[in-house]
Amino acid sequence: MKNKEYKIKHPEAFLDLFSEISGDSRYKQLGEALEERQISEGKGEMTMCVLADMLENRGIEKGIEKGIYALIQDNLEQNNSHQEIITKLQKYFNLTRERAEEYITTQA
Repeated sequence: MKNKEYKIKHPEAFLDLFSEISGDSRYKQLGEALEERQISEGKGEMTMCVLADMLENRGIEKGIEKGIYALIQDNLEQNNSHQEIITKLQKYFNLTRERAEEYITTQA
């Protein structure tokens, strides 16, 4: 039987090991983000489930960002106004006007 509540005492070291074994720097980046979180929250342990959730959330955020850029690109190709694009970004991605404008500025 597996214990889902088993605590990893040094998750940043665990992620550093994964980074070295796999040659994938994303684990190291996640470890650095985790260290910042631990400093701000005062926690030094976490379960593997929490770690897996963090990885999943990063993937979701990247997917949403790709969707935002695809929507902008498609609308620019259709010669839609920036205002129309901003309205769609607010509607479909729940962005503030300021954040939508930032995305358009970096894409255009």
